[in-house]
Amino acid sequence: MADERKVNPDEPVHEIDGIVELNHPAPFWWQAIFYASIVWAIGYAGYYLGGSGMSRKEALQQELAELAAKDVRPNASPEQELAELKAIYTDPNRLASGKAVFTKNCASCHAVDGGGGIGPNLTDKHWLHGDGSIGAILKVVREGVPEKGMPPWGPILKREEVMAAASFVRSLRGTTPAKPKAPQGDVVEPKADF
Repeated sequence: MADERKVNPDEPVHEIDGIVELNHPAPFWWQAIFYASIVWAIGYAGYYLGGSGMSRKEALQQELAELAAKDVRPNASPEQELAELKAIYTDPNRLASGKAVFTKNCASCHAVDGGGGIGPNLTDKHWLHGDGSIGAILKVVREGVPEKGMPPWGPILKREEVMAAASFVRSLRGTTPAKPKAPQGDVVEPKADF
């Protein structure tokens, strides 16, 4: 079969064990990508290793500073937070935004109507964490319960979203869910928060 091929006399030909090797260069597009990647790697190394590029540590510090600048959570007293929670609780539009936050982030564990699933029932008088007051609900939403698998939503959601979600959870008390989970925790008489 090697005898049937027409070989360019200018191309070096190697034959080993009956296999003929011709000197065909790689396609132009492949060579262009190869040489462009070498140029890019030299520029990248020059910028990050010897130039003005930020190290990973510097980039992390910058991102943390940007996050801290975005976090405009005022240090509100418990009384101020209670007043804000009451304002959300009594405003149908803000309570609806709390329902949206709850549905998006909490319904997978607590059910859309608060009847419970993986997480506890939020409509009855039984509470696993806290005393059922709006302040205790806010604390659980904000700080989470890591040992039970509930993430702390305070660092993840905006302050307004956490407050609205806590107010919505408070509004679920005494409602009748479609499929309520069996009671868990201690019986706590609801406090008159508002």
